Amino acid sequence: MPQTSAEGTSAPPLDRPRASRRGTLLRAGKLLLTLAVIALVASLVPWSDQVVWSVDGERYEVPGEMGRGWKDARVGFTVSSEFVVPETWPPLAREALRPGASVTLDDAHGVRSAEDEVLELGGTFEKKPGMPRVFSTLDPTGLVLAILSILAGALVCVVRWWWILALADCPMRLWAVTRLTFVGLFYNILLPGTTGGDLVKAALAVRDNPLRRANALVSIFVDRLIGLLALATLAAVMILVIGDELAALRIPVALFLAAGVAAALVHSSRAARRVLRFDWILERLPLAARVKKVDQALLLYSKAPLKLGSAYAISFVNHLFNVCAVFALARAFGDELPLVSHLAITPIANAVSSLPLTAGGWGFGEAAYGFLFALFGSSATIGMAASVALRLCTLFVGIVFGGAALLAPGGPEKTEVRGKGHPDPAKAGEHAERGAARNLPIGYDPS
Repeated sequence: MPQTSAEGTSAPPLDRPRASRRGTLLRAGKLLLTLAVIALVASLVPWSDQVVWSVDGERYEVPGEMGRGWKDARVGFTVSSEFVVPETWPPLAREALRPGASVTLDDAHGVRSAEDEVLELGGTFEKKPGMPRVFSTLDPTGLVLAILSILAGALVCVVRWWWILALADCPMRLWAVTRLTFVGLFYNILLPGTTGGDLVKAALAVRDNPLRRANALVSIFVDRLIGLLALATLAAVMILVIGDELAALRIPVALFLAAGVAAALVHSSRAARRVLRFDWILERLPLAARVKKVDQALLLYSKAPLKLGSAYAISFVNHLFNVCAVFALARAFGDELPLVSHLAITPIANAVSSLPLTAGGWGFGEAAYGFLFALFGSSATIGMAASVALRLCTLFVGIVFGGAALLAPGGPEKTEVRGKGHPDPAKAGEHAERGAARNLPIGYDPS
């Protein structure tokens, strides 16, 4: 027998066991993919210190242990006792880099012996510290600056969602939006992926907007979409500005950006919807009544393009705070890339990390940061370390500030539109509907 939905329409019963099994299989597959990618990236990370000697077109990796000041112009290096010197090396190199030997790596003169004598080994040497070495030299000041930047970026996201909720006719107090945002950050720690907290935010926002459930739900999606669109825009601009280093990425990023803009324009255009028979297609989708409510909620945003543009513009401030966080962490690890390079690296790497391929983007984000840092002339190890440290700082913000928001009293979530001057809840709801009807699309159902 068909089930009757809350909106009064009939919907076929769902095959919940089958849907549950499919969801479980999808989550398990995503988890396996995440573990596989992390394992692959971990296998590429240099966990121990090494020196790469390039001579006569050949590259030789010499494992060992560097001194703490590995970024200094001169740093000590002890060759690993397990290193096997190739037979093809000249006698001087075999003696200088024998297992257990101690030398000094001099950026200006190459390799010096224990007696501080310059060794004429030829070729060039590249210092490649391992991940433990990079973290052991971390300047804690960079961690503090990164945490403050992440926190500032989160507050920018609070303001953006606050604006978007108002556009969706779901006005909420700024403190309530702040609390829900940080509660979402907390649940991002507990739930897999970067959108787990969004599900909690959506549930709480829907609870506090019973007359605008679809609008409150869609506000989460629009907030995330605007952030991603701004991220893609910043990445595309920097790819065009930087030059040949990122030429291979120009077409994919431009296509993604163009597709997002085209989809938004088509969805909000009456003529395009009529030509594509968009409403006719919606009528024939499963759960058509609910899908139409979501569609009508999305159309609300096309009625206020300037305010929506403000939410889009403020997203760039959030991404700039992310750039500052990565820049502070990279400098704390000893990196010397200028800020302009991070303006290209961070948006592109974060865009790759935001792809819903693995839980939380783990693995892909580290690979992207490592590749881009190396592409700009820095150390891939520092890039991967900065990515991991960024996640750890975000985790700290989620635990401390998200946990505090979870324990804080909720208070009244809605603003006065919910019932100011109307002690009767039913009249308050009618007042809210009449007040918002002027800005709603024709045929909008407020339930």
